[in-house]
Amino acid sequence: MSGAKPMVLGLFVFCCMLFFSCNKSGKTLTWVYYNETYCSDPWTASNVNETLKDNCVAYFKKEGVEIYDIELFSDRDPESSASCVNKTGRRFKCKIKNRDLKKMQAFDFYE
Repeated sequence: MSGAKPMVLGLFVFCCMLFFSCNKSGKTLTWVYYNETYCSDPWTASNVNETLKDNCVAYFKKEGVEIYDIELFSDRDPESSASCVNKTGRRFKCKIKNRDLKKMQAFDFYE
């Protein structure tokens, strides 16, 4: 019986190492942000926050990017002119895989 304890401990350590090494293979998640515009965002606009978030997630799914979590919040004053490219004062906060960061940056998301 005394020989079984080191074997179980060794198996446990091996499993832990395997688990942590798998987590680092492009599956690390990061938050990115996007400043909402009045009408030049690539996804379909909506006055309903939940619908707007769903539209953003669906858009990026078609682009090959999975969004694991999404938030929409206001933390700035809107830009004075309602020009299409001006900012509304709201930001998207999206959790994505690190490997998708460059794709999101092409759509003006930032860390």
